[in-house]
Amino acid sequence: MDFLKEDKSDMLIGVAISLIVFMTMAVAVRLLSRHLSGAGIWWDDWMALGALPLNIALQAIMILEGAHGLGKHIQAVPGGTAYFFRALYPELIFYHISVTLVKLSIFLFYRQVISARHFLAFLWIVAGVVLAWCIALTLVSIFQCQPVHKVWD
Repeated sequence: MDFLKEDKSDMLIGVAISLIVFMTMAVAVRLLSRHLSGAGIWWDDWMALGALPLNIALQAIMILEGAHGLGKHIQAVPGGTAYFFRALYPELIFYHISVTLVKLSIFLFYRQVISARHFLAFLWIVAGVVLAWCIALTLVSIFQCQPVHKVWD
């Protein structure tokens, strides 16, 4: 039963904090470079900026989960899994939307850089599929159980 003493929660919390710092710096440098170059902020920048608070919220949830037993064996988690299912519910919603915003930011950047007409048509089709996928996954995440509280109860 020595394996029940294993705890990786400090590592998970450290990674989450590092990601918050890295993401914030990356978006700040991106916006600063656009400002200094005089290029102005465009839609791809707004998408990246919109993804930032959602990704910070994801990492904050991860930190809270680490404080409540994430990183330990399930048998060693005080209070069982109810907290994790409650935390997983908003985590999934934030995840789907933030990943989609990052992908759309990349698509919009490509739109700025590449002018080939056939490639732009393909790009818009892929962006539409990504957006539809996000809507579908977000709705499935929200309404996976009826009533909603059955997700964690």
